[in-house]
Amino acid sequence: MRGLFYIVFFSIGAVVGAQFPGFTSQYEQRLDGAINELRTIILRFDQDAAEQNLSRQDALETYNRAGDEFLVKQGLSMREVFIRYDKLTAHQQALQNANAFEQAAGFVQYFDPELAEATWAQYDISVPLNAEGGAFGAIGGALAWLTAAFGWGVARLPFRRRNRLKFSD
Repeated sequence: MRGLFYIVFFSIGAVVGAQFPGFTSQYEQRLDGAINELRTIILRFDQDAAEQNLSRQDALETYNRAGDEFLVKQGLSMREVFIRYDKLTAHQQALQNANAFEQAAGFVQYFDPELAEATWAQYDISVPLNAEGGAFGAIGGALAWLTAAFGWGVARLPFRRRNRLKFSD
């Protein structure tokens, strides 16, 4: 029974782990698209500011000085656009020219829930038959097997026989 339990967990973990290379590939495509869109917004903002002889920072300060709450909120939104652009470009740089395991570390370090959710909504599950898919499948299977072994051990604790020491008189 325990062996079957471990095999099932290993198999599920392997299939889940093997998804990582394909998922990150699609995630990178979405990342590129998001960066391009933010770049377009930033370039328009900078052009509009330059037409008014303002630097980016001066233009943002103009929003802050506006007496209108809507304009102040627009300034805050633009600041968030700049921050998001910087974060996503750092993420993109971490993923580019990296091997599969460095990509995994970069993916975790710069994880963007919004992009991941959008990617997952469009993702088609598959099991890649290449070295990367095999490596991540093996890692996922091993982690699932260890989780199953730990869970099995914890679940058995209440049912273990305890050897009691007898002391003679």
